[in-house]
Amino acid sequence: MPTQLRRCLDAVAQQLQPQGMSLADLVSVRVRTTDAHAVVASVREIASQLREAGAAPSISVLAVERLPAPGQLVEVDATATGVGRSSTEDELR
Repeated sequence: MPTQLRRCLDAVAQQLQPQGMSLADLVSVRVRTTDAHAVVASVREIASQLREAGAAPSISVLAVERLPAPGQLVEVDATATGVGRSSTEDELR
């Protein structure tokens, strides 16, 4: 579970980078999981990772019966915004 969550966040970070954003720009993270009890401890770890990146998104967890891929335990959607960045920051990116 923790490994899949970390991979999901790494993928989110990679998708944000070409847009000049990072995990610090996240405003919400939605986790769908087949095992809500197992994900709770992992989400605490991920929340810590996000705080270290300067992010403070809302995090929600939704238990689902199954996910698309065999062996998939989690699926993550994230929303980021560049609102609040100064024009100087935008020019540097």
